[in-house]
Amino acid sequence: MTAASGAYVSRREEEATLLRHVEDVRENGRSRALLLHGPGGAGKTMLVRHLAAQSSPAGADVVWVPPIDVDDSQFWLLSNLETEVADQLGREHFEPYFDGVRGIGQVTQQQVSYETVLTRLSRINRTFVDCYQEFVEDHDVTVVITLDTIEAIRSMYLLLTLTQWMKELPRTLFILSGRPPTPGEPDPLRDELSDHHRPLQPVEFRAGQYFSVECKYQPRLWRVYSAANAPRKDGSIDFHVRALGAGWVSSALVRRVTPGDMIRLAAPMGSMVLDRRSTRDIVCVAGGTGLAPVKALIEELTRYNRTRWVHVFYGARDRDDLYDLPALNRLAAAYPWLSVVPACSEDVEFSGEQGNLNEVVARYGPWQDHDFFVSGSPAMVRSTLRTLAEMQVPAMRIKYDAFGDM
Repeated sequence: MTAASGAYVSRREEEATLLRHVEDVRENGRSRALLLHGPGGAGKTMLVRHLAAQSSPAGADVVWVPPIDVDDSQFWLLSNLETEVADQLGREHFEPYFDGVRGIGQVTQQQVSYETVLTRLSRINRTFVDCYQEFVEDHDVTVVITLDTIEAIRSMYLLLTLTQWMKELPRTLFILSGRPPTPGEPDPLRDELSDHHRPLQPVEFRAGQYFSVECKYQPRLWRVYSAANAPRKDGSIDFHVRALGAGWVSSALVRRVTPGDMIRLAAPMGSMVLDRRSTRDIVCVAGGTGLAPVKALIEELTRYNRTRWVHVFYGARDRDDLYDLPALNRLAAAYPWLSVVPACSEDVEFSGEQGNLNEVVARYGPWQDHDFFVSGSPAMVRSTLRTLAEMQVPAMRIKYDAFGDM
């Protein structure tokens, strides 16, 4: 939503455009930034305040944080910016974060090393992100955060804060208000926010396929990750990566890669893709981060499916490892043809299904007339294939991915 100085659309059109971006974030769950350009005094911030003041301009499940003036030097500190957002969303939802903020004041009065202070600050930042994620998931809301002005963001490290927030804070529309860049000059703000999630050249792939991935922190070490989305118009690709103790590449991707780093992708591979000619109902069995290709298949199905029932069995050892269950439940609520059955194999207090995934799938059968997609650890895939064979599911109707020795 950008306009050159002197060329403005009407208020009504601007409102509709802004609300359309809010709705897009609410529907797909992916945070993004919207640049609201115009000279000072054009009413950009007033427009946002007007929408926020309405009883429910985009629905009751949208929370509008009052615009934050980042020209104010106090917000050049990440902790102050986090505190302002937490205050506006409700301190009662961020109690662990504020406990950490109070604790850091005591630490700085002690004779401790600079590294200790940095470690504490990093921990507080992580707590803010955790509290924010819980707030969004528990209340099932989309959040709109407006930062005014763009000039301050362009010229300071706040740009790094914003790009990191876009990766970590779910279902959030960041509205960045301010003057447009000087005509003819590059805009680092637009480049950073628009391009760091996208391939440098178009990548053609199908939902359910995987890529070999390399990053600069572990050169010449390639590891395989499935795309967690169907192809998008903007070319962006999501990966689900879990940092493992001995996983050199996965640990680097989670802990070291930052916005702007280049990641190399090999050509997509894999045959765990949808057959649009099939009219059979679908069963997806996903263990751990094996959920990634299943989410991609579901995203593709949301674009055209009206006749096939889709059953997703999502399993892990305990409930904490069911990392994307809230997103799956939101999809199931939005699409009546989709059902989700979570299961834990080692969490006796979990309220959902208990047992290994293959056992849970067997309890819900028979499945002889369904198409199957199975993704997860080699052990999980082996046990599921064995169970499906015992249930007389034809092998030609089963597609699977397991990254390891089968």
